[in-house]
Amino acid sequence: LVRSRGLGDVYKRQGFDGPLMRWPLSKLDVQGFDASRFSRQVQGLADHGLRIYSYREVAQIDPDYQERFYELDWECTQDEPQPDAPTRITFEEYVQRVFTGPAYLADGCFVAVDISRPDRRYAGLTQLYMDSGSLTHLGTGFTCVRRDYRRKGLAIALKVHAIEWAKAQGTESILTGNEEHNPMYQINLKLGYQPQPAGLHYHKVIDPTILDEIEVRSMESIHASVAEAAA
Repeated sequence: LVRSRGLGDVYKRQGFDGPLMRWPLSKLDVQGFDASRFSRQVQGLADHGLRIYSYREVAQIDPDYQERFYELDWECTQDEPQPDAPTRITFEEYVQRVFTGPAYLADGCFVAVDISRPDRRYAGLTQLYMDSGSLTHLGTGFTCVRRDYRRKGLAIALKVHAIEWAKAQGTESILTGNEEHNPMYQINLKLGYQPQPAGLHYHKVIDPTILDEIEVRSMESIHASVAEAAA
C-alpha cells in the first residue's frame, strides 16, 4: 500500500504489479451533517418492513445475534471489491475481532432487521468504532446490505442512523475508506464525506509454490495501513 507516485515507480522496478486497486479515504464533518436531506430513505424503511436496532438492542432480543452477524458479514464480504479472493475467518475469530476490545461500540453499530418475516432476517449493517480511544473521532467498520435488500435506500438509512448517533455523542468527524469502484464510496460522498488521500495496492508473488500454504488476508493489511496513514 503506497501513497506516493514516486514510490509506485520504485515498486514497479522491483517487480510489483499495480496499482491493482485504489482506496481513497473520506471524512465527514459530523456536527455539520444535515439528516433531513435523507428523510425519504430513512422514512421509507417501514415501507419495506425494516427496522434499525443497535447491536446492544439486538443482543437483548436475539440470543443468536453473533452467529447471524457472522453469516451476514461473510455473504456481503464476497461482493466487496478486493485484490484477492476473501478468506473466511472462524466464528471465534469474528467474535474476537468485532465484539471485543476497546474500539467496539455496541451503541454505535446498527443492523436493519426485516420485521415483516417470521425469522426477522438481518438485511444489512453498519459499524462505528473508536479510532483514537475517544468518541471525538470515529472510524467506520463494515457497512453492507444483502443483495435482495439493495436499491431500497437501506445503506444510506443505516449510515444516517449511525451518523446521528455519533452527532449526539459530540463526535466531530468520522473517517472511512473504500475501494474507488465500490458503490459505498459514492454513497459516502453523497452523504457529505470529503475525499482524503488514497492508498494504492500493489502485488508481488515472491514464491508461487508456497501460496497454497499461506492464509491470505490482504484486506486486513490494507485497513490497518489506512488507519495508520490517517492517524
